[in-house]
Amino acid sequence: MGDVYSFGIVMLEVLTGRPPTGQEMEDGGGNLVDWVRWMIAHGHEGKLFDPCLLVSGLRQKQMVCMLGIAQQCTTNEPWNRPTFGQYGEGPQDDSDDET
Repeated sequence: MGDVYSFGIVMLEVLTGRPPTGQEMEDGGGNLVDWVRWMIAHGHEGKLFDPCLLVSGLRQKQMVCMLGIAQQCTTNEPWNRPTFGQYGEGPQDDSDDET
C-alpha cells in the first residue's frame, strides 16, 4: 500500500509543480498532501495546478481526473486506498478527441 501512496505523491508533484516536503507552504501545512487538501477545502482547486502546464478543455478534465486519483492514493486510511490493479487500465476518457 505504501507504493500506492508514493504514486499519489508523485502525481501531486507533477500536477502542482511543488515538492512533497521541505518547503513551508503558505496555507495548509508543510507537506504537499495537506496543502492540496487545504486548497480543495477552501475552494481553491483552480490554483492547485502548476502554471507551467497547459490547463484548458480536455487537458483540464484529465488533470482533474488525475487529481482525484492522487487524492484516493493519499487518503489517510490505508484500507481506503485503491490498489494498482484498480487503475491498471488507466483513467477512462469519454472523449473521442485524440489531442
